[in-house]
Amino acid sequence: MQNTPALALGMILLGGMFQAMFMVPAKWAKGWKFEHIWLIFSFFCFLLFPWLIVRACVPDIGAIFAATSGRDLLLMGLYGTGWALAALSFGIGISLMGLSLGFALIFGLSAFVGALAPLLVSTAVSREKMLAIVPSLMLMLAGVALCSLAGKWQEKQDAASSSRGRYLKGILVCAFSGLMGATGNLGFMAGGGMVAAGRAQGLSVFAANSLVLAYLCLFLFALNAAYSLALLWQHSSFRLFLLDGSARYFVFAML
Repeated sequence: MQNTPALALGMILLGGMFQAMFMVPAKWAKGWKFEHIWLIFSFFCFLLFPWLIVRACVPDIGAIFAATSGRDLLLMGLYGTGWALAALSFGIGISLMGLSLGFALIFGLSAFVGALAPLLVSTAVSREKMLAIVPSLMLMLAGVALCSLAGKWQEKQDAASSSRGRYLKGILVCAFSGLMGATGNLGFMAGGGMVAAGRAQGLSVFAANSLVLAYLCLFLFALNAAYSLALLWQHSSFRLFLLDGSARYFVFAML
C-alpha cells in the first residue's frame, strides 16, 4: 500500500479518536479501584500488544538490537522512562480531574510540547515552517488555559477545602503529565538508529517503528505496573480481582 498524505492524515484522525475514547470503558469497572484498572491496562497496552505486533512483523529482533548503538538504546530508555512518568501521572490526573477536563489539559499540553520540542531540537525545520506552526501551537495553548479556567470555575461551585485541594493537585498532576508527554516524541527521534538498522535488514517503516515503540513501552509497563502493584499491596485489594462479574472488568480495562 502506497503511503500518501491522505492516508497519514486518516490514520492520525483514527488514532486521535481512539485515544479520546480509550478511558471511557474504565468508568464501567465500578467494583475496581484505579490500581486494578491501570495494572490490566498497562499489561495489555504497554507489554502484550506492542510485542505481539513486533513478533508478527520482525523476524530477527535480536539482530536489530545488536546493530543499534548503546547510546541510542540508553537515550531511548531515558525518554521511555519520561514517557512512563507521563502515562502514570495521566492515570492519576484523570482520576483526580475527571475525563473531560483531565483529557483537555493533558492532551492539550502534550500536543503543544510534543510538537514544539522536536522542532526545537531539529536542524531540518525551516524558518517558514516554524512561523506557520508556532501560531497554531499558541492557539492550542490558549485552549488549554481556557480549560483550566473552566475547571477553576467549576471548583468554585463547591466551596469545600478538600475540593479545592483536590483541584489544585489535579491541575499540577495533569500539567506534569502533559509536559512529560513530549518525551515520547523524543524517544522516537532517538530511535532513528534502530529504525535504520531495521530498514537495512529489509523491514518496512511500520515494522521498524513498531520495534521502537515496543522498546519504549517496556519502560512504560515497568513503571506503571510497579506503581499499581504497590497500591494493590498498600490497600490489600488484590481480592477485588476475584469479585463476581469481574471478568468483564478485565475487558473494560483492556480496552
